[in-house]
Amino acid sequence: MNWKSYIEGWKRSICSGLLWLLIVFVIDCLNSIALLESSTKHIKSKTDPEIKEILIDAVVMYTFQIFVGYMIIGFLAGILVHIFTKLWFTTEPTRTQWWLSWFGFGITVSGICYFRNLISAPCLHGWLGHDMRQKLSDGLDFWMVDSVAVAVVITLMAFIWRRWTGHDRTTLFKRLALIPMWILCVFALLRNPSPNIPEKNAGPNVILLGIDALRPDHLQKNGYHRETAPNLEKLLGESVVFSDAYATLARTYPSWVSILTGKWPHNNGIRDNLPHPELLVPKVPTLAQKMQEAGYHTTFLTDDSRFSYMVPEMGFDEIVQPKVGIINFAISVTEPRFRVYHGLLHNPLGFSISPALRHNQAFGRSYRPELFSDEVINSLALASQQEKFMLALHSCVLHAPGDRNYPYSRMFEQRGYQGKNRFRYSKSGSTMLPANVEGSNPKDAVNEQDLKIYDSGMKMADELVGKLVEHLQQSGLWENTLIVTFSDHGEELWAKDLPYEYHGPNHGFHPYGDGQHHVMLGFRFPGGKHAGEEVSDTVRLIDIAPTLAEFFRLDWEEEMDGESVLGLLIGEQEEQKRLVYVETGVTEKKYWNKGHLRYPFRSLSRRYGIYNAEIIHVKKEFMDSIIQVKDRFVQMGKWKLVWRPLKEGFTVELFDRSVDPLNLNNIYAQHREVAAHLGLKLQPFLEHDGVESLYFKRWERLAGKSEEPDWFQQSGK
Repeated sequence: MNWKSYIEGWKRSICSGLLWLLIVFVIDCLNSIALLESSTKHIKSKTDPEIKEILIDAVVMYTFQIFVGYMIIGFLAGILVHIFTKLWFTTEPTRTQWWLSWFGFGITVSGICYFRNLISAPCLHGWLGHDMRQKLSDGLDFWMVDSVAVAVVITLMAFIWRRWTGHDRTTLFKRLALIPMWILCVFALLRNPSPNIPEKNAGPNVILLGIDALRPDHLQKNGYHRETAPNLEKLLGESVVFSDAYATLARTYPSWVSILTGKWPHNNGIRDNLPHPELLVPKVPTLAQKMQEAGYHTTFLTDDSRFSYMVPEMGFDEIVQPKVGIINFAISVTEPRFRVYHGLLHNPLGFSISPALRHNQAFGRSYRPELFSDEVINSLALASQQEKFMLALHSCVLHAPGDRNYPYSRMFEQRGYQGKNRFRYSKSGSTMLPANVEGSNPKDAVNEQDLKIYDSGMKMADELVGKLVEHLQQSGLWENTLIVTFSDHGEELWAKDLPYEYHGPNHGFHPYGDGQHHVMLGFRFPGGKHAGEEVSDTVRLIDIAPTLAEFFRLDWEEEMDGESVLGLLIGEQEEQKRLVYVETGVTEKKYWNKGHLRYPFRSLSRRYGIYNAEIIHVKKEFMDSIIQVKDRFVQMGKWKLVWRPLKEGFTVELFDRSVDPLNLNNIYAQHREVAAHLGLKLQPFLEHDGVESLYFKRWERLAGKSEEPDWFQQSGK
């Protein structure tokens, strides 16, 4: 053997593979440069100077991590090139022959892989232009590309067989054997292992199954026209469902903290997402802490940690979430299109190179929901090794921007639609109009596509629910596990004549309508107790913690604002009906009425600071002003009283939800006594935050002249 020639051949092949992937990396960078420039400009124009460099450094670090991944794929590609050239040439080729064959082979393989990726991840191919991407991704199917690939392989093998005529074909067969060896090695290196199998433990256990932004009115069981979540509906069919449940603040972290503490936001101290790390843990007990004290192993999982994340001090022994930090913000809004990495390295190897990508829904253009589902089952298997466990799960696939790749991009007849919101939510229902819609209102077409994107996201969440339930049943954990199924908040979707400027799906920005505050809530008890029942009494997410505290007999002496719902299940009549109180999070001026009180910072980005050069948080000095700018409302039955702060004074509105679900007609003047009784229920929340108003005395005077309304009789309950 000519060792020098042998080594030279390998060296040339590996270098060619690295060179090829370097070229692809540069092309992907050029495709993404506009996105990176946009992100950088946004950082420079709207971010405090002290954190600009940190954000830009995060972009650079992320790009370098991706480059390392491309080089690993390039090394594997170089080995494949070497195998191909050994099959193609029976004798040592000239340099020109070698490079021409390498180029042809590389173009062919890359083309096939590219078109497969275009079908599977159309969100990563925006550089093609909207029309071209839509036509190609919708017009192609995997069988078309795979048929071409099979034809190419057969043709190549036929030519190779002919080229070896008159040569020792034993050598050919030996070289052919390298192909399955290469495939096995690549599979072993790049595969995602199957999840571990859970096993039945002593129990009893509890699972908090939270689905971000899920609206119960998009379930077929509640009259919706599409079958969006059959697995979820089956689970709810084996649960007792509370059909009139509400979130207190339509933002993820404060909602979860209210769930875990049973306290209103002003009493647990968490008034919006991303509090300062020193203020992240409430000063009151959490459900996870109490479960720990009772001997439970506690786990928390989420696939998005941009605006909400957990720390061990909240009471969790195990936390599975994307890497918390600045890179999520620096990259996720304008995610670069590194197609090779996202196509081949969404696996343990790729996640070790770029940890921020691990099960991270923030990187929506490349997110793989099935991998997060496997991670959930792995965590369930780990928890099941304990005597008893609490597992809290938060899925964010419904959250904006709502990127939809295959197969979710083709569900509910999305294929063929040509509006700009083909693969993700619109930013505005009035400006992103499709050019080819005939015979209908283009704006309606845009909004209907947003609904299809939303509903396909429910399918994504539903598959996670199905996999979780399947493993619970197969392992026997189904028999001794209580499952609380809920949405941490809903979502505001398009409707005609909204009382605010609509800019795509949103939540937590304004007090109007029920879409963002009305939530799903069901309890599936071990043994199927109360299965299939529906309770119409009003409840709140703050009622979950006291319910579980009573059911598991936790030692929880501290008073909670929520109340257990177990009494409602046995028909107990409550003397005092449950009040719904809601406040907004940090919002934007486009949702405000004229003269609304404003923040002291010029743009929303200015409210952020950086902790330990990594963690984004809201600056402490802005907390009081953020609280003062909040809109709030209280609700009893069909009546809803909205309080909005103005630069000078306040505005108060009353709505009858039974005839005005979008809250368009303020009837305060016609029902002052009703407003007064509701106002007295709102007053303690306002006074806690230092609000003073002449309205309070006016309400006391009016309420003293009339009896408190029978709230729920008037609402038809």
